[in-house]
Amino acid sequence: MEPFDYIILGAGLGGLSAAACLTRQGYRVLVLEKHDIPGGCCHTFDYGNYRFCADVHYISQCGAGQTIDQFLNYLDRKVEFNILDPDCIDRIITNDADFRIPLGWETLRDRLLQTFPSEARAIHHYCDEIKLIHEQIHDLTQEVRWFDQHWTDWLKLPKYWHLFVRRNWTLQTLYDRVGFSPNLQAILAGQSGDYALPPNEIALLTHTSLVWDYSEGAYYPKHHFKYFVDTIVDVITQSGGVVQYSTPVEHIQVSGQQVVGIIANGKRYAAKNAYLSDLDPKLTVALMHDQEALRRFPAKKLPKLLAYL
Repeated sequence: MEPFDYIILGAGLGGLSAAACLTRQGYRVLVLEKHDIPGGCCHTFDYGNYRFCADVHYISQCGAGQTIDQFLNYLDRKVEFNILDPDCIDRIITNDADFRIPLGWETLRDRLLQTFPSEARAIHHYCDEIKLIHEQIHDLTQEVRWFDQHWTDWLKLPKYWHLFVRRNWTLQTLYDRVGFSPNLQAILAGQSGDYALPPNEIALLTHTSLVWDYSEGAYYPKHHFKYFVDTIVDVITQSGGVVQYSTPVEHIQVSGQQVVGIIANGKRYAAKNAYLSDLDPKLTVALMHDQEALRRFPAKKLPKLLAYL
């Protein structure tokens, strides 16, 4: 069996990014992917003379000094991005409205107030809530390093009580609390197509992270998502890593509370250091399907578990 330091499940953008960073640090990494091409939601396909991205229409954090720019600099790679029209990164059309979503959270607030003046109080409540939750998520992840915890970290948590109380809220919970009309809910839920879920099934914390990132910038790779994905794959393979396609994960082997191996396409793989999953969280837990995993994370508790992931 070929030795690997890390095994990553799934060749989506998250799995590939983690693999690329680890290979840059000198580790030998294996990425297992059931599809025959990489990219996950960002994979592309050809139709006639044209190329299409399967799901993603734009991404954020690509500006100078932002997360993706820092990531590419770390990999010593260059990918150019075009920025979308700052006056209209999304256009939501309903029976009652035609609304253009701009860049900038406060710009969005102003446009909502101009378009729906009768709902000013609800709009301010919604915008203030998203802003506060975003700030607390950011501060908490900077202040408490979950991978290197200290007992003093517990003393920091009371200041995040507002965030803790809303940990299980859905987007619909917030809509109901602020008192949005059905029309305004339909406008704001327009960006929720990313989740392919109705507002009452969307975690508020997830929604906050998404719309705030969108408000800070909307970018598309100048040479298409295929070039972006292939650039990351090249970093992995040129450093000795392996991205193995058409290899669906069938079982995550668990002993006690430790993952000890992966069965994929009938073959067993093992890592010296750790395993990372870029698969759906529910699928990841289901693939463990041993008594210990089922005892700790029974099916009825999965929604609550996922709220913390």
